[in-house]
Amino acid sequence: MIMLDSHYRIIKGFEVLIEKEWISFGHKFVTRVGHGDDKHPDADRSPVFLQFIDYVWQMAKQFPYAFEFNENFLITILDHLYSRFNKEEAKNKTISLWSYTNTHVDEFLNPLYSVRTQQHVLLPAASLIRLSLWSELERRKDDLEKDLQAKHSRAGNGGIVSSSNIGSSSGTASSASAISGSQFNTCELILDDTFEK
Repeated sequence: MIMLDSHYRIIKGFEVLIEKEWISFGHKFVTRVGHGDDKHPDADRSPVFLQFIDYVWQMAKQFPYAFEFNENFLITILDHLYSRFNKEEAKNKTISLWSYTNTHVDEFLNPLYSVRTQQHVLLPAASLIRLSLWSELERRKDDLEKDLQAKHSRAGNGGIVSSSNIGSSSGTASSASAISGSQFNTCELILDDTFEK
């Protein structure tokens, strides 16, 4: 759909695509990601959504003028997918990711975006030479793991790390760019078991 219809290459359109093709169809986000839960058999874990986001990033690298959103937007979606620590607290203390992204649109705009590319069908090159490692995502993952380990060792609560002791002390949503350093964003894409069948 992203290749054929330029509507899905803008921020609001991409949000609709995720709602329509992933959430409404009942993708088992919690089961597929695992979220550190040992209750899910390894056979149920699958990074399909991560692969989809990586595919979109690869296309955005090949067609930098065709996407209204930037890399930060895609990373923010993944940050919120993987930031769930305590389900009950997440349901009570979080807002929809789309509420956050739609109120902070300036952070997610691609300065190279051109409206003139809207009528074009994208035909990405699938050659291995054209594909690259998403180094920013890997770097952030390493930073987040180090951050978690440090906070986990300082938590002093029997090894339990919850969303209440990770993040900003004020409990408000921080800038998505601050996540890689010392804070987790408290917004969350609502991807819970309600859609699992």
